[in-house]
Amino acid sequence: MLVLVILALQAIERWTVIATILQELKDTGPVGAFLSGLLRSPLLPLAIALAAIWLTYEGKRENHTEGGNSIATGGNARIGDINVYASAPPAPTLPQEEGPVPTLEFAGDEWVLLDETNPLLPSFRPEDIRSHVLIAKFRNPRRGVGQTTPTAYGVHAQLTFRSSAKKEIGIHHGHWLGRYEHFIDFGPGETRILAVLLSKGNTLSYTLENHNSFDPRKRRIRSGITVLHGPTTVLLSEFNEVEIALISKQATLYASTFGLDVGSDGTTRLREVPKKT
Repeated sequence: MLVLVILALQAIERWTVIATILQELKDTGPVGAFLSGLLRSPLLPLAIALAAIWLTYEGKRENHTEGGNSIATGGNARIGDINVYASAPPAPTLPQEEGPVPTLEFAGDEWVLLDETNPLLPSFRPEDIRSHVLIAKFRNPRRGVGQTTPTAYGVHAQLTFRSSAKKEIGIHHGHWLGRYEHFIDFGPGETRILAVLLSKGNTLSYTLENHNSFDPRKRRIRSGITVLHGPTTVLLSEFNEVEIALISKQATLYASTFGLDVGSDGTTRLREVPKKT
């Protein structure tokens, strides 16, 4: 484009206006005379054209070299065991440190009557009234001064009842008192209560399995009718042992086996069985 402009100026330099401008530029002094002569020179378009050709050639050769390296090596040239990077290497991925895993402990048991005055009654169903219930207490113990006690989130209980005849019944989600869902959180130092088994008289023993994974009362958008489902009954007979495991996600936070000891007065208590070494 610049070459065409120079040629056009040289072609019309004999016009009165252009000639006058070039003559005035020449009369301004040595510099003006040099510029006026340069613009009139027939070699100027050739010099500009050669310079443009050289710049174009150099640009294409540089692009070809970079593209060849990228295609041949994928951006990285490998010489022996040394990596030579055409660009900065990716930053290494550092392993993320996981926080401390909480551990829970057994904090005792009770054998209580679910009568109309018992504060535990709202955690049970109408058909459970006048039953005796064996409850187990679990705690998230506080750690030493200056140490962080992690919260155990979404803990569910698995119970496995066994008989002396090697018969087993598994409960995947035990019933936490005061909780509609089958899981519960343990804050630092907090104690939670699990229903282990219930008994009506000397003829019927059963436990509860909670299948509720969410509480419909906590939905942001609720319909006019909310249906609530209580835990289901699982009958028990001749079982003398129960294994209790407390699980959060894939981590087991507590596991132990208890004997179900029946007293002469009909009460049932938990007796922790020593772990086999």
